[in-house]
Amino acid sequence: MHNPEHAPYSGIEVQQFCLVCGDNAACQHYGVRTCEGCKGFFKRTIQKNAHYVCLQSKNCVVDKRRRNRCQYCRFQKCLKVGMVKEGKTAAVYVKVKVALHGFPMGHFKPPVSDRGTQI
Repeated sequence: MHNPEHAPYSGIEVQQFCLVCGDNAACQHYGVRTCEGCKGFFKRTIQKNAHYVCLQSKNCVVDKRRRNRCQYCRFQKCLKVGMVKEGKTAAVYVKVKVALHGFPMGHFKPPVSDRGTQI
């Protein structure tokens, strides 16, 4: 059977999923492809410096339907899949640098005239 993920671009978007809960995810947040719900949860947890407790055995199922049942296990899964608090900050910093300077740092070489001097 034909696998669209390995096919050349055909104009059809391949569905992407949140690595934390499996919900639809359009882009990366904090370094990992996540849904808006998990992005917001991770952001609030970091901002509040929250510490959660699991009422079960620290291995609760975290999926689209059950992601709100155990904050401890959801946050642990965020960390396990690679979400980092610096992820968003670093990406925003690079975007600001590009917007201000028109090039990413380290990728710009000033134009050189015919005489070998910088313009």
